Amino acid sequence: MTEEQLKTRFATNLICCRKKAGMTQLELAEKINYSDKSVSKWERGEGLPDLYVAVRIAELFGVTVDELLGEALPRRRLVRTHNRRLITLMALGLPWLVCTVFFFFFQVFYPSFPAWTFFVDTIVVDAIVAIVFTKLWWRRIWVFFSASLLIWAVPTCVVVLVHFPRIALIYAVAAVLQSLAVLWFLQKKK
Repeated sequence: MTEEQLKTRFATNLICCRKKAGMTQLELAEKINYSDKSVSKWERGEGLPDLYVAVRIAELFGVTVDELLGEALPRRRLVRTHNRRLITLMALGLPWLVCTVFFFFFQVFYPSFPAWTFFVDTIVVDAIVAIVFTKLWWRRIWVFFSASLLIWAVPTCVVVLVHFPRIALIYAVAAVLQSLAVLWFLQKKK
Protein backbone atom coordinates (compact mmCIF):
# COMPACT_ATOMS: atom_id res chain seq x y z
CA MET A 1 0.00 0.00 0.00
CA THR A 2 1.34 3.44 -0.91
CA GLU A 3 1.29 6.45 1.36
CA GLU A 4 -1.35 8.09 -0.82
CA GLN A 5 -3.64 5.06 -0.53
CA LEU A 6 -3.18 5.10 3.25
CA LYS A 7 -4.06 8.79 3.42
CA THR A 8 -7.15 8.23 1.25
CA ARG A 9 -8.39 5.31 3.35
CA PHE A 10 -7.84 7.19 6.58
CA ALA A 11 -9.62 10.25 5.16
CA THR A 12 -12.63 8.22 4.04
CA ASN A 13 -12.94 6.39 7.36
CA LEU A 14 -12.43 9.54 9.42
CA ILE A 15 -15.19 11.34 7.52
CA CYS A 16 -17.48 8.33 7.96
CA CYS A 17 -16.83 8.13 11.72
CA ARG A 18 -17.19 11.85 12.27
CA LYS A 19 -20.46 12.08 10.36
CA LYS A 20 -21.90 8.99 12.04
CA ALA A 21 -21.10 10.61 15.39
CA GLY A 22 -22.83 13.81 14.27
CA MET A 23 -19.70 15.92 14.81
CA THR A 24 -18.30 18.83 12.90
CA GLN A 25 -14.60 19.06 12.13
CA LEU A 26 -14.31 21.72 14.84
CA GLU A 27 -15.98 19.50 17.45
CA LEU A 28 -13.67 16.60 16.61
CA ALA A 29 -10.69 18.93 16.79
CA GLU A 30 -11.77 20.14 20.25
CA LYS A 31 -12.09 16.58 21.53
CA ILE A 32 -8.55 15.66 20.45
CA ASN A 33 -7.05 19.09 21.25
CA TYR A 34 -6.08 19.82 17.67
CA SER A 35 -7.07 22.52 15.21
CA ASP A 36 -9.94 22.06 12.79
CA LYS A 37 -7.46 22.85 10.02
CA SER A 38 -5.57 19.64 10.86
CA VAL A 39 -8.77 17.60 10.79
CA SER A 40 -9.69 19.17 7.44
CA LYS A 41 -6.23 18.32 6.08
CA TRP A 42 -6.59 14.68 7.17
CA GLU A 43 -10.06 14.45 5.65
CA ARG A 44 -8.78 15.82 2.33
CA GLY A 45 -6.13 13.09 2.32
CA GLU A 46 -3.28 15.60 2.49
CA GLY A 47 -1.75 14.18 5.63
CA LEU A 48 -2.00 11.72 8.50
CA PRO A 49 -2.07 12.36 12.24
CA ASP A 50 0.73 11.02 14.38
CA LEU A 51 0.18 7.63 15.99
CA TYR A 52 -0.90 9.00 19.38
CA VAL A 53 -3.59 11.18 17.80
CA ALA A 54 -4.77 8.31 15.58
CA VAL A 55 -5.20 6.17 18.71
CA ARG A 56 -7.20 8.96 20.40
CA ILE A 57 -9.42 9.32 17.34
CA ALA A 58 -9.99 5.57 17.21
CA GLU A 59 -10.90 5.47 20.92
CA LEU A 60 -13.27 8.40 20.50
CA PHE A 61 -15.22 6.60 17.78
CA GLY A 62 -15.01 3.12 19.32
CA VAL A 63 -12.92 1.59 16.54
CA THR A 64 -9.33 0.40 16.24
CA VAL A 65 -6.55 2.20 14.40
CA ASP A 66 -6.45 -0.77 12.01
CA GLU A 67 -10.10 -0.16 11.19
CA LEU A 68 -9.41 3.55 10.58
CA LEU A 69 -6.72 2.55 8.11
CA GLY A 70 -8.62 -0.42 6.62
CA GLU A 71 -10.67 -0.63 3.45
CA ALA A 72 -14.14 -0.50 4.92
CA LEU A 73 -15.06 0.52 8.42
CA PRO A 74 -17.48 -1.91 10.05
CA ARG A 75 -20.68 0.00 10.69
CA ARG A 76 -21.66 -2.11 13.71
CA ARG A 77 -18.79 -0.74 15.80
CA LEU A 78 -19.80 2.92 15.56
CA VAL A 79 -21.85 4.24 18.46
CA ARG A 80 -24.89 5.90 16.95
CA THR A 81 -26.43 9.09 18.28
CA HIS A 82 -29.55 7.22 19.44
CA ASN A 83 -27.40 4.89 21.55
CA ARG A 84 -25.54 7.85 22.98
CA ARG A 85 -28.81 9.45 24.06
CA LEU A 86 -29.96 6.24 25.69
CA ILE A 87 -26.64 5.65 27.46
CA THR A 88 -26.55 9.26 28.67
CA LEU A 89 -30.12 9.09 29.98
CA MET A 90 -29.40 5.81 31.76
CA ALA A 91 -26.29 7.29 33.36
CA LEU A 92 -28.29 10.32 34.48
CA GLY A 93 -31.03 8.09 35.90
CA LEU A 94 -28.71 5.86 37.92
CA PRO A 95 -27.95 8.44 40.67
CA TRP A 96 -31.71 8.98 41.09
CA LEU A 97 -32.26 5.26 41.49
CA VAL A 98 -29.54 5.03 44.15
CA CYS A 99 -30.94 8.12 45.87
CA THR A 100 -34.45 6.68 45.94
CA VAL A 101 -33.19 3.40 47.43
CA PHE A 102 -31.30 5.29 50.15
CA PHE A 103 -34.35 7.45 50.80
CA PHE A 104 -36.53 4.37 51.19
CA PHE A 105 -34.17 2.63 53.63
CA PHE A 106 -33.62 5.74 55.74
CA GLN A 107 -37.35 6.43 55.88
CA VAL A 108 -38.00 2.85 57.01
CA PHE A 109 -35.12 2.36 59.47
CA TYR A 110 -34.26 5.93 60.56
CA PRO A 111 -37.44 7.99 60.15
CA SER A 112 -36.04 10.92 62.12
CA PHE A 113 -33.21 11.40 59.60
CA PRO A 114 -34.00 14.07 56.95
CA ALA A 115 -33.66 11.65 54.03
CA TRP A 116 -35.18 14.16 51.59
CA THR A 117 -31.74 15.85 51.51
CA PHE A 118 -30.48 12.94 49.39
CA PHE A 119 -32.51 14.30 46.49
CA VAL A 120 -30.84 17.70 46.77
CA ASP A 121 -27.40 16.05 46.78
CA THR A 122 -28.34 13.94 43.77
CA ILE A 123 -28.75 17.06 41.64
CA VAL A 124 -25.04 17.78 42.16
CA VAL A 125 -24.09 14.19 41.32
CA ASP A 126 -26.27 14.26 38.22
CA ALA A 127 -24.67 17.52 37.07
CA ILE A 128 -21.23 15.90 37.30
CA VAL A 129 -22.42 12.87 35.33
CA ALA A 130 -23.92 15.21 32.74
CA ILE A 131 -20.63 17.07 32.37
CA VAL A 132 -18.74 13.83 31.78
CA PHE A 133 -21.14 12.54 29.12
CA THR A 134 -21.64 15.86 27.36
CA LYS A 135 -17.88 16.41 27.19
CA LEU A 136 -17.44 12.92 25.79
CA TRP A 137 -20.18 12.86 23.15
CA TRP A 138 -22.17 16.06 22.79
CA ARG A 139 -21.76 19.56 21.47
CA ARG A 140 -20.12 22.28 23.47
CA ILE A 141 -23.46 23.96 24.26
CA TRP A 142 -24.52 20.88 26.24
CA VAL A 143 -21.27 20.95 28.22
CA PHE A 144 -22.06 24.59 29.02
CA PHE A 145 -25.59 23.71 30.24
CA SER A 146 -24.24 20.84 32.34
CA ALA A 147 -21.59 23.08 33.91
CA SER A 148 -24.25 25.72 34.60
CA LEU A 149 -26.38 23.11 36.35
CA LEU A 150 -23.43 22.22 38.57
CA ILE A 151 -22.63 25.88 39.24
CA TRP A 152 -26.15 26.49 40.59
CA ALA A 153 -26.76 23.06 42.16
CA VAL A 154 -23.79 23.24 44.56
CA PRO A 155 -24.82 26.52 46.23
CA THR A 156 -28.44 25.37 46.34
CA CYS A 157 -27.30 22.21 48.09
CA VAL A 158 -25.27 24.29 50.58
CA VAL A 159 -28.17 26.68 51.26
CA VAL A 160 -30.60 23.82 51.85
CA LEU A 161 -28.29 21.75 54.03
CA VAL A 162 -26.29 24.36 55.96
CA HIS A 163 -28.16 26.70 58.26
CA PHE A 164 -25.91 29.71 58.75
CA PRO A 165 -27.02 33.32 58.68
CA ARG A 166 -26.49 34.93 55.28
CA ILE A 167 -25.48 31.63 53.68
CA ALA A 168 -27.49 32.64 50.62
CA LEU A 169 -24.63 34.99 49.71
CA ILE A 170 -23.01 31.91 48.20
CA TYR A 171 -25.19 32.63 45.17
CA ALA A 172 -22.94 35.64 44.50
CA VAL A 173 -20.05 33.20 44.01
CA ALA A 174 -22.24 31.13 41.70
CA ALA A 175 -23.10 34.24 39.66
CA VAL A 176 -19.41 35.00 39.13
CA LEU A 177 -18.74 31.37 38.17
CA GLN A 178 -21.66 31.49 35.73
CA SER A 179 -20.20 34.63 34.15
CA LEU A 180 -16.89 32.81 33.70
CA ALA A 181 -18.71 29.84 32.17
CA VAL A 182 -20.42 32.16 29.68
CA LEU A 183 -17.06 33.68 28.74
CA TRP A 184 -15.58 30.18 28.33
CA PHE A 185 -18.45 29.22 26.06
CA LEU A 186 -18.16 32.37 23.94
CA GLN A 187 -14.44 32.07 23.37
CA LYS A 188 -13.31 30.43 20.16
CA LYS A 189 -11.17 27.34 20.54
CA LYS A 190 -7.85 27.58 18.72
